[in-house]
Amino acid sequence: MAKSLRYVEDATKATRPPREGVPGEQQFCHNCKFLQAGEGEWRPCSIFGGKLVNVNGWCSSWLKAG
Repeated sequence: MAKSLRYVEDATKATRPPREGVPGEQQFCHNCKFLQAGEGEWRPCSIFGGKLVNVNGWCSSWLKAG
């Protein structure tokens, strides 16, 4: 699943197109609506059930939080 959604642990290594009015360089897991609450650098993501993602990561399912 992660591979098909082009998940990377370091978002700066991904080509991130602008989405929802947010430039690609400002898209990270930490500001994505799918990242679940928690503490630390690794947190659960509702896209990747049962898996943790890096808060500085990115995948093609990114949607603006809030």
